[in-house]
Amino acid sequence: MKRHKIKYLGIAEIAGQLWCHQKAKFYCFRDEQNYKAKIEEIKWWGGGLNRGIEDDVKHRPRVFKKSEWLKFTFSQFLRSFKCSLVSNTDFIKNKNYKPDVFQHIDDLVLFYAGTSKIVIVKGKSYQELRAKFNKWKENVRNIECEYLRIPSPSDWFALDLPLEGLIVQEDNKAFADGVYFESVKGKKYPTQECFFKWHGYFIVGIPDGITKKFCYEFKTVRDNFAYAFSKRSAIAQATLYSYFLKKPYIKVQFYFKDTGKIKTIYKKIDKSFATTLLETMDSLIKDKTKPIPPKRFKCRNCEFKAKCKI
Repeated sequence: MKRHKIKYLGIAEIAGQLWCHQKAKFYCFRDEQNYKAKIEEIKWWGGGLNRGIEDDVKHRPRVFKKSEWLKFTFSQFLRSFKCSLVSNTDFIKNKNYKPDVFQHIDDLVLFYAGTSKIVIVKGKSYQELRAKFNKWKENVRNIECEYLRIPSPSDWFALDLPLEGLIVQEDNKAFADGVYFESVKGKKYPTQECFFKWHGYFIVGIPDGITKKFCYEFKTVRDNFAYAFSKRSAIAQATLYSYFLKKPYIKVQFYFKDTGKIKTIYKKIDKSFATTLLETMDSLIKDKTKPIPPKRFKCRNCEFKAKCKI
């Protein structure tokens, strides 16, 4: 791994060191520019250090069961977008502009997260997009799949995007399970996208929920075996959020797919645990600590298996 100075980190990756030191380190180096871009986006929308921006789409489903996907109308899909990258920022800043009917304008206007913030899709008419949506929907009826995702704004630009681009592939099924069950089983606490500063690092993340007393995380596990190996990193993630946001407690819920039951952990924050996580990640990044090899079964489907040397 090429060594260089790194400034931007993600809270989920810091907590992920409890699953695997080396994998967390790989993620931090690979995704640093994504963390930086997310911080710039938070700033653009008016957030700042230790002061996040409200995320009013966090608990909207990002993936759907096939049967649910087929029930959506075109207008419902349009209103479910969340645009991270926007194409006409000057226009978006004009928050008084509120089109009444999509068909009454030449360019399609997509509402940003259900607010008056909007994004214009240039050069693609409402009719073209509706036709594309109808084609996707008809083809979905004829395929075997469990989950599909919502089309993104970039998908609408690429009107020739194949349907496969919307299908959640089998190797991403665990992630899709987590996203889906969080939306239908998890608590709907308010939350914010936020970033923090610690010893020269900028650390970004979004809790699954924030209240006056605790930060909340929701995780989906297959069974008790998976729970045993996922528990510590989930608690670590909630602990880091409560540490930075100065909350006295954490709340973590686990949904068990095999039984349909939910297990809740609610306890006081362990500040020393949070600082240990941060210091260990810092030491791993600077090569002051040698990564501890994980349990071998964790390597089986790891995306970094080919270049990992531990």
